[in-house]
Order: sequence, then C-alpha cells, then structure tokens
Amino acid sequence: MAAWRVLWALLLPILLAACATTTPPPSTRVDRSEAWLAHLATIRDISGFVIDGRLSEGSMGSATLFWRQSGARFSARASGPFGSGAIALAGTPTAVTIRDGEQRITTSQPEAWLQQQLGWQLPVAGLRFWAVGRPMPGRAAVFAYNDAGQLAVLEQAGWRIHYEAYEQTQEGLWLPSRIRFISEEQAALLRIARWRNIERDAD
Repeated sequence: MAAWRVLWALLLPILLAACATTTPPPSTRVDRSEAWLAHLATIRDISGFVIDGRLSEGSMGSATLFWRQSGARFSARASGPFGSGAIALAGTPTAVTIRDGEQRITTSQPEAWLQQQLGWQLPVAGLRFWAVGRPMPGRAAVFAYNDAGQLAVLEQAGWRIHYEAYEQTQEGLWLPSRIRFISEEQAALLRIARWRNIERDAD
C-alpha cells in the first residue's frame, strides 16, 4: 500500500501538468478581441483607395477589376467580365450609373441589375468597407477574426465573406489580398494585386 501511495504522489503532478497543457488559456478570446480593436484602429479612418485585382467566379471565368474609392463616391471598371465586354460603374451607395457597351442606366440596386443582366454580381454597396477588412457601419453583422486581430469571416447584407490572405502595404497597413464573396446567387474570389493612394479622414 505504501508503494502505491508513493507512485501516486509521483504521478499526480505529471497528470496535473498534462491537464494544464491541454486546456486552452481562458484569455485567448480576450486577446483576439484586443488584437481586433488594435487592428481596427489602423484601418477605421480609411476613406479612399485604389485597388487593382482580378475577380473570378467558378467556371464562368474571370475579370480584371479596377476600383477607385473617395469618400462615399466610387468608380470601377471590370474588363472582360465572365465572357462579356467591359463594364463601368460610378456613383454613390444610393445611385450607381452602369455603362455596358452602348447601354447606360442609373439604379439604386446595382447588384440586382448585374445579376439579372449579366449573370454575375459585385458587392457594390459594401465593398468600400469590406475591401479594407471591416464591417459596413449601421448594418447587422456577424464576424470572427484571426489570431492577428484581422477579420477572418464576415456575414453582412446577404453576403458571407471569407478573408483568405492579408498583405502589408507600403504604408505599413495590413489589408486583404484575397477575399471570397458568397451570396445566394454565386461565389466569387477577389485577388487584390495592389493597393494605392490610400486616403484617410481628417481628424
């Protein structure tokens, strides 16, 4: 009996140490939240930018994408989108003008028009915010972030967005370089090759 007591006394610290190493630290979630707030502080006041990239959608093909944002106004061009010609868009969240060849229309629902007329979508309303890796203000959102405090998954305005990669810009900002957009109608992947002319709100 004494031998068993000695053996148990020797094994008990080992068992307790094993339990301690397999139990995740309770501060992990707090650390991620703090990292997200720190990261958000670096991107919150971005009000303008230019991105060059490529948008691809399964078997439909791909398109080069140029997007210029300045405050609430934007202009964009998708060249050779999924077998069609060049499409140009410009406007604000409430009124977007679309040029498709000789056709020109102004609509408050550009995503629906693109889906109906061309069979593909672009998240026009939210891209101003989603491109930099933050939720759109004033809209319900569910999101999760990675260990670095950057958005990993965002669900908002009918889209589920996966942030698959980030890269550091010349300004030292960590911004998305690979974003997957999923809606009821489609799933598309945006690869951002370059960020330029990043503007910030004045203090």
